[in-house]
Amino acid sequence: MWIQAERAGHVRPGPMRRLLRHARRDPDAVRDDIRIHAVEHLGTETGVQQQYTGVAGRIENARVGVFLACATSG
Repeated sequence: MWIQAERAGHVRPGPMRRLLRHARRDPDAVRDDIRIHAVEHLGTETGVQQQYTGVAGRIENARVGVFLACATSG
């Protein structure tokens, strides 16, 4: 918690601990916020271009996808 507190500008981790202990969380709102942030910073454009692919063993048209997954125990 010290590192997060320092990055937020706190001298001690107490304020960050209190925030995490008492904050209300809405999973749907968090998901929506992350999606908005990702679209703003990564964009929505997709495309195909020539690049080496190990599966084919040669240069050919390829599309690269980046995915994020979250797994929970519940």
